Amino acid sequence: YDVRHILLKSTPNEEEIAAAREELNNIRTEIEQKKITFKEAAYKYSDDKQTKFNGGVLSSQDGSSKIEKINLSPTLAYQIAGLNPGDITDVFSDQNEREQKTVNIVMVNEVIPSHQLDIATDYERIKNLALERKKGETVERWIKSRLPDVFISINERYNNCTFKSSWDKK
Repeated sequence: YDVRHILLKSTPNEEEIAAAREELNNIRTEIEQKKITFKEAAYKYSDDKQTKFNGGVLSSQDGSSKIEKINLSPTLAYQIAGLNPGDITDVFSDQNEREQKTVNIVMVNEVIPSHQLDIATDYERIKNLALERKKGETVERWIKSRLPDVFISINERYNNCTFKSSWDKK
């Protein structure tokens, strides 16, 4: 196949944003009045393909449903500050990863206070840390096994640098 396309990126105008805000306010009211659950509302109304089919659950880079505050967008972190589990934010505007304007509501499912890592509560995070460490060790072993057979030239301005592996073959 020889496939080509023309992509026109549209930017919503103020009227469209106002209409989206009003619709989200109505949805928020329905959720608060228990006419619909947040999960059902996400499935029925959300335009976000990443969260629409999992009940609106946001996920972190590693796929976990637990997100640290430092990894949230500043706008979202501000909106959820001080909320308790089950609380829903007011309607707010933000930008997604593709820098498109979005209008959002967010429900806080759980607030986990800062704590030391524990295998019972932080299994995914510990697993990912261990996996990254193993990957680093594997790469380091591979580098050490290949170094004797590879020509490496290091610029003289880096002679005083300390490298993790011994790159200098003198």
